[in-house]
Amino acid sequence: MSEKQHGELTQLMMKLFPATSQRHLRAYEPEAGQRKNVLEIKRRAGSNDYAQHLDPSSWDVVGSLGLMPGILSGTIWRTPWAVMDFDEATPTDLADFFSVLTQHGLVFTVSHGTTGRGAHVWFFLDEAVTLKQAYKTLAFLKRAAKKQGHIDIHLRPVAASGKGVGIMLPYRGAAQDGLGANPLYSPLTGAQLDLWELAAAPLQSAKAFVKLGNLKSVEKFLARVRPKERPKLTSRLPSVLDDPSLRWNFELKRLNSLWQEGRRHYLTVAVTAYGVDLGIDPDTIRDDVMDLVESCNDEQAADREQAIEAGLKRQEAGEMLNAAHFYEEADVELPRAAELAEVRELLDVGVYDLMSQPWPGKAGKTDRSLYKALLYLAWEYGILHPEGVELSVAWSQLNDEANVASSNTLGNSLGRLEAAGLLSRAKCSFEGKSGSFVLLVTKRSILLRGGQDRECFGLSPALRNGGGALGKTREQIVDLLIWCGLPQTREDLASSMATRWQDLNEPLSTLVSDQIVHERGSGRGAFMDLVDNWRDLLERRQRSDGSTGRREGQREEATEKSRRYRKHIIAQQVANSQPLTANDDSPTSSPSSSAT
Repeated sequence: MSEKQHGELTQLMMKLFPATSQRHLRAYEPEAGQRKNVLEIKRRAGSNDYAQHLDPSSWDVVGSLGLMPGILSGTIWRTPWAVMDFDEATPTDLADFFSVLTQHGLVFTVSHGTTGRGAHVWFFLDEAVTLKQAYKTLAFLKRAAKKQGHIDIHLRPVAASGKGVGIMLPYRGAAQDGLGANPLYSPLTGAQLDLWELAAAPLQSAKAFVKLGNLKSVEKFLARVRPKERPKLTSRLPSVLDDPSLRWNFELKRLNSLWQEGRRHYLTVAVTAYGVDLGIDPDTIRDDVMDLVESCNDEQAADREQAIEAGLKRQEAGEMLNAAHFYEEADVELPRAAELAEVRELLDVGVYDLMSQPWPGKAGKTDRSLYKALLYLAWEYGILHPEGVELSVAWSQLNDEANVASSNTLGNSLGRLEAAGLLSRAKCSFEGKSGSFVLLVTKRSILLRGGQDRECFGLSPALRNGGGALGKTREQIVDLLIWCGLPQTREDLASSMATRWQDLNEPLSTLVSDQIVHERGSGRGAFMDLVDNWRDLLERRQRSDGSTGRREGQREEATEKSRRYRKHIIAQQVANSQPLTANDDSPTSSPSSSAT
């Protein structure tokens, strides 16, 4: 980032986080036994202090800036921002509290604590309020959070003057990309907000914020909230599964360059049979194939027309047309193989996005694993779609492939991937039939990283979170080591994951102790590489920590649910097909209303 851009970010930071006129906080190198060393500086923070906070050298906390809320306006202290500091809860742990805030229309953002622990919930107001007003509202919200079971909550401001306790600012080291080590996140999508996005984000109404401080009953505040619902995927794109014209036109275009002497007759029969297999209308098959014949200047157009008619008559008579046989006779690749090559070219873009993004946070790691599962399945079963690649997949199969613990987790993750513009719902599941998703990948020029084996099935299997399992963070580490193809330092891995190298000590130590990863050296420069038989060792570890057993139990449960659901659908169809009896003359006693 240029010096000019650094200066612009500094001014933006000063506007978003205005300093009190008397004091600020500065982080210094911790002394022996200290987790962090923050000292109070008795002067107003200036542009140089903000610039130092944004400098990449402050990434590891030292040099970062903290502020006390409060700007003196005449004789009254006011603030345009307020913060709730949760020591013991991560942003993921606060999902229930965020649901309450969101359903009451509050606008807020969230970050991890300065050292990676806890969470900070930030309210940016459309106009400054007095410190007393801000504190009253925060105190009420603290009571609501404690009612939900959250503890160790600290508020900023905590006093009616600018002499209260301060808080370390987010975005330290953000001069390179506008994000830095601890950016703010959207609580709705989980997406990181860079400083430019934060400046353009909606602000919380100060009047509505102050009104909360006058409420008396926390119980009524919480009671007004509906149970939390997961993000809902909506049918936004038409499915090509019910409209095969795209695949038909793709095949006609492909054959245009393959329509050569010696294979034309076989191709005529083959493409006619393929059209029948797709369910294309016979008149459309006649017209389109003859257009192909004419565009290729085929001198034997009459013979081709006879071959088309013969094929269609056989189909009308109930005889099966073997398209594969005639493609083989013509020595031409089958349509599905050609389509799959096109699909995989598009999915290369998705694999690149999968591996080049950091996917921060626990939810981000789950989203990454699910996106990888979708890419893996689409690699084998995807269908070309105008917006990318369509994949028909059962919910239970996707749940198993991503190795997530519950359908709720899966639904929330799909909602976030949709919000991030990576997929869209196409066909909704109905009466036991699988729905479909469109992976929104398009052709674009990208220099893909990695070696020859770029396919997602060359990456790690999905690892499970919770219960002593290795989890999604270690899955990402293993994938990065595979993808890069060369040993990576702790610092390299941390950079790819947008975190500090120290934050990877615990997950890496487990992989090293399980002998899945080999380590050379120590500290941030230690080189990490996968051992040759890492897949076998990974499988052994999953059996020993119970991950395999829990996954198999989940599969059995899904199979049983599917069996019960199919039984229910059959019973419903049977009930709906039965005629009304003499006593069944009221709407409430009809077969259709009794089958639920």
